[in-house]
This record gives sequence, structure tokens and C-alpha cells, in this order.
Amino acid sequence: MNYTKDDFPSPSWIIDLLVESAQIQGGEICLEPSSGIGNLALSLAQKGAIVNCIEPNPYYQLQLVKKGLRVIGSDFLTTSNILNQFDLVVMNPPFSEQISHLKRAFDCLKLEGKLVALISNTPWQYN
Repeated sequence: MNYTKDDFPSPSWIIDLLVESAQIQGGEICLEPSSGIGNLALSLAQKGAIVNCIEPNPYYQLQLVKKGLRVIGSDFLTTSNILNQFDLVVMNPPFSEQISHLKRAFDCLKLEGKLVALISNTPWQYN
């Protein structure tokens, strides 16, 4: 598998931290953009979230589907019909695009929605 500079598979301790921070009650409609092979998405689903994935890599998309996850798009920044749709967005965005992904994530949330994201502490160096 060829990784790009933005591939950062979330280690289990990061996944645990993101899922714990999300405080899932069960039944929330959740978006996990840049889902990779789905480790974070699976953990969210195991806590009771209804998870929708967006993933640009076709190989990873196949892995997500094989794991029973729903793939709704391949480009988070251009996928249509996702604005104001989600109770929760949990993400580990590509660091080189993290600001644009954060802005888009806020637009995807319902009025009382929640965003949980792993981002670099120096976002201005990546955008």
C-alpha cells in the first residue's frame, strides 16, 4: 500500500481519546471524513453512532464497505448533500488541509451538533 504524506492511521490511543471526547449517547448521526481503513469509524459505531464515511482512496473505500460501513463520498470538501446533516463529526483530517476540513466540518453539523477533531498544533504551517 502506498501512503501519501497525509496518511496518518490513527493509533488506538488516539481513537480512544476521540471516541471518549465525542460522548456518544447512541443513535447520533455521525460523519467520519477521511476515514482511512475505518478504525475510528468502527469504534464510533460500536458506541452506538450511525456512522457515514467519506474516503478518497478507492482501496480504503473497499475496506470500509467490507467492514459494513457506509461510504457516502470520496472528497469531503466537495461531497454534496452533507451540510447541516450530522449530530456529530469526528475526524482526523489530513494535516495539509486541516483548516479547510475544520471549516467544512462545522458546516456539516446540525444546529446543536458537536465536532471532535485531531489537528496539528501548528495549522498555519500546513495551509
